[in-house]
Amino acid sequence: MTQPVYVLKKVKKIFPDGEKISREILSFDSFVCEKGEFIAVVGPSGSGKSTLLSILSLVDNITEGDYLIMGHQGSQLTEKEKACLRNREIGFVLQNFGLIDDMTIKDNILLPTKYLPSNLRKEAQRRLLPLVEELGIAPLLKKFPNKLSGGQKQRVAIARSLINDPSIILADEPT
Repeated sequence: MTQPVYVLKKVKKIFPDGEKISREILSFDSFVCEKGEFIAVVGPSGSGKSTLLSILSLVDNITEGDYLIMGHQGSQLTEKEKACLRNREIGFVLQNFGLIDDMTIKDNILLPTKYLPSNLRKEAQRRLLPLVEELGIAPLLKKFPNKLSGGQKQRVAIARSLINDPSIILADEPT
């Protein structure tokens, strides 16, 4: 039996909301995500969906509780270990695409490969052409983000999230 991708138990995220006042953004007893599972988190604006994604992507920490990501205790990971897991195991599609305006589309897509060991970087670069062809953005590789439509930017962001062949894909407002 394979280990779950995520296990969260008795998790809370609390933000300060003024002097001596706190606002609970997230609170749930249990969340488990198995390998290959597709999960959609829905709710009204301000309900904590983006905060949950920040926690799942190791960008933010929980206030209380325990969480495991791919067998690692999330709260015990160093910043370097978190960065390594984010880069190798998590593909993230940002709500605003997160493209860098003065980089070509090709360079934007390959950006996550910058911190990989050379053998993994070469492997990721070999995936580039088939990936952009599948997403219909191969003709855009030499262009810059300001020349793309919203839909094209979304596909570039998806390509960037897939380039390192991650185990996990997280998408914030993926429509």
